[in-house]
Amino acid sequence: MYAVFNWNFRLKRRDGYLVAERGLINRRSVSLEFQRVRGYEIVDGLAERWAGVVRAWAIVTGLGDSETRGQLLPDVPRNVAFQVTGDAIGPYRGELRPHPPVARQRRLFRAIAPWAAAALVSAVGVWVLGTMIWWMLLIVTLLLAAGGVPLGLDRYASLGHGYDGRRLSVRSGSLRRAQAVVERRAVVGWRLRQTWFQRRAGVLTLIAGVGAGKGGYSAMDVSMTQAVDLSTEVTPEWLAPFLNQSADEDGTAGGDPLRRS
Repeated sequence: MYAVFNWNFRLKRRDGYLVAERGLINRRSVSLEFQRVRGYEIVDGLAERWAGVVRAWAIVTGLGDSETRGQLLPDVPRNVAFQVTGDAIGPYRGELRPHPPVARQRRLFRAIAPWAAAALVSAVGVWVLGTMIWWMLLIVTLLLAAGGVPLGLDRYASLGHGYDGRRLSVRSGSLRRAQAVVERRAVVGWRLRQTWFQRRAGVLTLIAGVGAGKGGYSAMDVSMTQAVDLSTEVTPEWLAPFLNQSADEDGTAGGDPLRRS
């Protein structure tokens, strides 16, 4: 089915459009007006990552059914995807910045804790009843809890955010890892979201509002300093009044400005 749908996939520039053509039995052609393209998203699953391949979608304003119509590339080698999207839309030339260590702890906890709790219940069942079914449940839950360690570490390694002066990039996920690259002009606002658990851990989620694609792209579990630095770096003119007001109140330009304002 992959070969039937993506046979002879071609991506072209034609009269101000990006044109994607594919298909063996039915040939499909989708045209994306280049002036409405605001970036791209590169996605890979766990199996695709082992194979070294990714998929790519365009981030386009006013495009419905973007999962199908916005596809720029099917499964292709990672270096090919970055080369093609860079040539077609524009490359991201910066490095992704790591998130604080507490983000790693949160991912390890969420990957291990449910199975560890189930293992504890199974151990009680073994101690009380001692039947084979409880022994089997104990072994399975212990294996799943152990498997949560590499999963949590991989989820943390997948986190990242950055800005190269022209484009913002955020990445997250493990079983489905996605890296979005968005032009600065596409950012229309910022939103800070913090759950109770994030407040306890001292991290938050910074969401860049974009008038295209999914409508927002998140840098998950960043510190307050990282959130302030990234939003100030991308849109300094928006935050200047708050920074100046905080500086006047403090009598200095230092400190943590958005926390006070």
